Amino acid sequence: MANKRGKMTGAELRAFRHQVSLLKKKGLVSKRTDARKQKPTRYMKAKVSALSEVLEGKHVAVKLDRATAKRYHDAGFYTFGNRVVVSKGQKETVRRDRGSGLIVIAPLSGRLPFEKVVMPYSISNIEKFMEACNQSPPDPQVLAAKKNPQDHWAFTYHGNNSLSTFADLGLLGEYLIRYINLLDDPRNFQYFILYRVVPRFWTEAGYRQRDTRKRANRSKWAKDRREERRQLQNKGLAVRGREQLQARKETYEEMNARHQREYYERQKARRKADAAFDDLVKTRERQKKAAARAARKTKGK
Repeated sequence: MANKRGKMTGAELRAFRHQVSLLKKKGLVSKRTDARKQKPTRYMKAKVSALSEVLEGKHVAVKLDRATAKRYHDAGFYTFGNRVVVSKGQKETVRRDRGSGLIVIAPLSGRLPFEKVVMPYSISNIEKFMEACNQSPPDPQVLAAKKNPQDHWAFTYHGNNSLSTFADLGLLGEYLIRYINLLDDPRNFQYFILYRVVPRFWTEAGYRQRDTRKRANRSKWAKDRREERRQLQNKGLAVRGREQLQARKETYEEMNARHQREYYERQKARRKADAAFDDLVKTRERQKKAAARAARKTKGK
């Protein structure tokens, strides 16, 4: 345990040094560090705390070349040297793509028709991603991320798969600008992940996911109605016959009213986002015109 001055002793110190040793094996601590003699400095304790999910197996460190690791670092990923830390699911494996050098997350089964390609961009710098897609020639690393000419690109936003797929990354970037709510907090998106998919299978998987979500919602609503009836019976307010039908009808009306309110709130947020995007486009156009006028004046002088 720690003493009054906050220093580690005994079992706590041994556990801390063991964590440092594990991080060193994963390449996230300097090779010159001797874990057996490492003191619990403020820097090392903060590092162990920041990489706790790596120790738990929720995140994994991937070794890349230094240039690619720097691109991920600029996009906001945690990096140490040429190691980049990304999250993964329990049934997923993480590797480096040989063609593009980017990080790929694939299901353990290996037979599902998609792979996650972790792009060295975030939602906060989506404009840089669009520039890389639309420049001529396009970014060679992003272009090489597409394995086969038949593969298309798709994405996931707020846990929902896009039913649309794109053969060209430039078209995907233009679609994302309209699709993503510009008023969302960029911190909600830890990574910008694209899916390398076969269009037909991806669309079928999207419909299956939507149907599964509908069944889960119906089951939840039925469970809520059963719970409401149970509470009424416990309070001695159980009703029968026509009164019971009337009570159920009122419950449905309340549920529909809540759904209507949620729908109007989503529509309001979408209109607000569209207005913000239109203002952004107009501002950029004005800036471009002002820059062009300034360039003409300078050239005339």
